[in-house]
Amino acid sequence: MKKIKKFLIAFCLVLAFSSVSVYASDYEDYFSNMQATLSEKDAALATGESYMSTFAAMDKITAEYYKDNANGFLGEAAEVYYGYLENDTLGEYKEITESSVEEEKDGYLVTVTAEFEKAKLTMKLECKHIRGQLTPTGLVFSTEDTGSKSLGKKLADAGLNTLIGLFTVFLILILISYIISLFKYIPAIQEKMSKKNDKKNVELAAIQNTAAQIEQKEQKEEEELVGDSELVAVITAAIVASGTSTDGFVVRSVRRSKRV
Repeated sequence: MKKIKKFLIAFCLVLAFSSVSVYASDYEDYFSNMQATLSEKDAALATGESYMSTFAAMDKITAEYYKDNANGFLGEAAEVYYGYLENDTLGEYKEITESSVEEEKDGYLVTVTAEFEKAKLTMKLECKHIRGQLTPTGLVFSTEDTGSKSLGKKLADAGLNTLIGLFTVFLILILISYIISLFKYIPAIQEKMSKKNDKKNVELAAIQNTAAQIEQKEQKEEEELVGDSELVAVITAAIVASGTSTDGFVVRSVRRSKRV
């Protein structure tokens, strides 16, 4: 009996959709007749499910027609649903999976969830008391993209993410191991640099030693030159003392005699 009542409600909604220039107030007579056989809560719930079934049966052309011609919240809802069809967001309709109704201050809020091929579509229908009658006043759609993924697809994605994570970890570990393996070359490099520095120090010491020897030799030659000059002066004085003129005498060199 309850299924027959829901069928009648859906049929009445289809008739209501056929008159696209209506507002929410035009449904007062429809709800009056429905509430005569159902409680307000059941009537609101059945209305929400009927709205979902009606929209789910629309194709792109029908949704575009209602988008351009319907008034009020129906036109806004048809525009949103047309966007889903145009972008191929939903896919093929399957079934209504969940429906609930919550009592509010001025009426009821009906939530209906339907499963499509690519997503889950949730519809929230607001019904309020207007002039003593329960009347639909607002309708909002929202989607859940994960509805299109099967359990196998989810497991495959999870496995792929796990493999990528493990590969990244092992790659980093290999890189760290390679860097650690290079540490054994550090002492050899340090020793080589130390030998190079020692060689430079030896060369520098040799240069300094050679320079010191050259300096000592120059000082010795200067001393010897000074001694030779004094000897020349003595010889010259002796020649002068002997009464011989020094003209024509030129001292070429002075050599020390090996005789004692």
